[in-house]
Amino acid sequence: MFPVGVPGTLPGFTKWTDAIGHVLTLTEGQQASGDWEWINIPSSNYVAPSTNTTTTGGGTSQLASEITSGCDHCTVDVGNWITPKSGNSGNSSQIVSAIDARVSATNGGLTTVSCGNQNNCSNSGPPVGADGSFNPPASAPQLVTLPVVDWSTGNGSSSAVQVLGFVTAWLEGYRKNGGTTTLSVLVLGDPANTQVTSGNCAPTYPGLTQAELVQ
Repeated sequence: MFPVGVPGTLPGFTKWTDAIGHVLTLTEGQQASGDWEWINIPSSNYVAPSTNTTTTGGGTSQLASEITSGCDHCTVDVGNWITPKSGNSGNSSQIVSAIDARVSATNGGLTTVSCGNQNNCSNSGPPVGADGSFNPPASAPQLVTLPVVDWSTGNGSSSAVQVLGFVTAWLEGYRKNGGTTTLSVLVLGDPANTQVTSGNCAPTYPGLTQAELVQ
């Protein structure tokens, strides 16, 4: 899970499934007037509470670590409560460096442009095959799972919000312009519920994959 909470209602779309295949540009500061917010994850073994409980701890260094590697050992389910990180983390050099490295990473032949602290930054987009198909490498750092949350339950940046579901996305770009930070994502769809860990499919689909019935 990537430590960014996104809203259930999207600009220009009624639901996330309608946005599949589209690039969305979201503004940091949902608890004020934006579309997304960093999530406070206190440790790499974080277990989200099932009741409306505010999570404390973490901090800038922990958030930077989660941006870099994701929260592989976290347990966060639909209906759980997670806490946005207070403060404007987008102004932290640690956060900027971590998200810059994630967005601008080179993987599977993908060449990107570094964000750094420039006012305008983006990568070169996802790797597209000769036939126009989108086939990102499973290990690509830009391939993330985002928690979709109900921001209406929050009463400030440190109030817990409830998880509505999850969506997979490709990190297209990260822009920092003064006090405004935006994140551009290519919406890929809902993550599947089955993880392939063995068998012939494991080398090709080592992460979350969709189970399919065939006749």
